[in-house]
Amino acid sequence: MTSILLTVPHGAFESKSSEGKQREERTSDLRAPSIARNLKDLFSKSASTTVLYINEEVPRSVMDMNRARSRESKWRKGLATFMLKHKLLIDIHSFPLLSFGSKSERRPRKQETEQPNIKEYPKVDQGWKIVLIDEYQALFHPWTRELLSRIKRRIPETIAVAGADNDIMDQMITLHPEGYSVLLEFCEDRVYLSDSELHLALTIISNFFVEINKNTVKV
Repeated sequence: MTSILLTVPHGAFESKSSEGKQREERTSDLRAPSIARNLKDLFSKSASTTVLYINEEVPRSVMDMNRARSRESKWRKGLATFMLKHKLLIDIHSFPLLSFGSKSERRPRKQETEQPNIKEYPKVDQGWKIVLIDEYQALFHPWTRELLSRIKRRIPETIAVAGADNDIMDQMITLHPEGYSVLLEFCEDRVYLSDSELHLALTIISNFFVEINKNTVKV
């Protein structure tokens, strides 16, 4: 069995600018650190070895740790060391309500010719609760499809989309093309995505990765 690497690149918060002025209120990745810790606890209960790596020092407003230019940062260099020892990665984020609803300005992914009709996220009245982001060139990795199916059966407002500029996943896939990486986004709104629904989703995700580790996933 291989250890599972959990990452939270946008876990650092900054309340004031360098001039001492209050910054615009942050609306994304508020739940991400606690979600990652809860998922790690679930893996621990299943006797799965997990490494949780959260960026708690450099705010996204200073440097986005999920972009290629951040690879020379202290946090990304540390992450690269962990990546060498892991083949399974879950990159965790959270988003404001409706961020993935109706029209999206997502940039086309690299080599998106296989399904050129994917130009925007499908519409949903109240937005999505959970979004799986896949960086594999053949849309999508079979395990992404299977994980989506399992979550969607219990939480219908779940979708998988093609990624763009997710450098942590890109680096991991390059290092371990035989491994598996996925970026998971969870809605910030605790009424729309309740704590009980979130726990259900994390349990499904945990069980799925345990199956991957045991080579028992059927797709």
